[in-house]
Amino acid sequence: MGTRELGLWLLSICVLCGFLAVSLCFGQEAAAPPDDLLQFLVEKNEASWQKIQSIESIQYTLEREWLDRESQQPFRGVAQVKKKGNCLWATHRLPILAGPRRVVREGKGRRSNRMMPMQALEPDTSGGETEEIEMRVVVNDQYVAHWPMLGSPEAYRYDHNSVAAMSPMARNVVTMSQPRDFLRGCFGEDRRRFPEAVQTASGRRTYEAVERAGEDGRRLYEIRRFYPPDAPKPDVVWVIDPQRGFLATECVFNAMGEAPVSRQKMRVEQIASEVWYPVAVEETRYAEPNQPGDPPKVETWSKVVLKDIRVNEAIPDEQFDIEALGLLKDKPDITVLRITVDDHKIPYVYREGKLVPEK
Repeated sequence: MGTRELGLWLLSICVLCGFLAVSLCFGQEAAAPPDDLLQFLVEKNEASWQKIQSIESIQYTLEREWLDRESQQPFRGVAQVKKKGNCLWATHRLPILAGPRRVVREGKGRRSNRMMPMQALEPDTSGGETEEIEMRVVVNDQYVAHWPMLGSPEAYRYDHNSVAAMSPMARNVVTMSQPRDFLRGCFGEDRRRFPEAVQTASGRRTYEAVERAGEDGRRLYEIRRFYPPDAPKPDVVWVIDPQRGFLATECVFNAMGEAPVSRQKMRVEQIASEVWYPVAVEETRYAEPNQPGDPPKVETWSKVVLKDIRVNEAIPDEQFDIEALGLLKDKPDITVLRITVDDHKIPYVYREGKLVPEK
């Protein structure tokens, strides 16, 4: 072999080694996107959702900061959350605007029912007074237990045959008693994950997927929703990160206008083997601009950070019983109104440390 042939052979070996090194380093990043990119992203995203569902238990502290829309005051709240299967325990402490009660609606009722005007009252928040409250909730396979406010003389228990079959009232109680669930923002729309949303799009909306480069040059993807289907621009765009379990790390809602209505940014981290989870979320909502072309004006914002995350640690079943609300410790003379599946209401009280029917 001559000198020239030897040089070409060495050069080809170097090029091949370099290609293999890049492929090994970047893995999926070096592979070309599939033909049906939308279906590929939906399947990968759903696989990450299922891995989260396979977690046996998760516990964390949630710290939240937000700007109140009405008063434009910043507030801070903190929550403790434990989840195991269908079971939930949460305590949520947060400030609310308070003040003297004021009449916000007056109107005449039916003469046969009322001789006095109807009045609806709400706190007068013009003075900026605040009050700190704490709500506690427990969910298990038999009931939802709820203490609506720390110090309140009444608590509630809503019976059910299964978590899936709990009443709409109980579902509302669970939703209101804990911080907003931001997990779904990484997996589609508020009420539907990507597989259902794409499958049921029909003629009212359409979805597409495109590849794009991130700020650091690496490969990202976008899932775009068009509503109506013939809209020139998407009304919602999700940024999908293949290096973060194919979760959405940003979601922008544009509605019908040019300026964004809201923007969510999610920081996603690996919390267990092959399990990616949003550990911080920033959401900004914008007011409608006065004139076309005006920069968006922030109307309200919210920041959420999860801390002290613990995964798959053993949690005793007793942590999801009504006693875990701490009623006996904080309010031993409390009345617990039990609402049965048949909508019977039975008051319970503590006697000798046990919760028994009131007689």
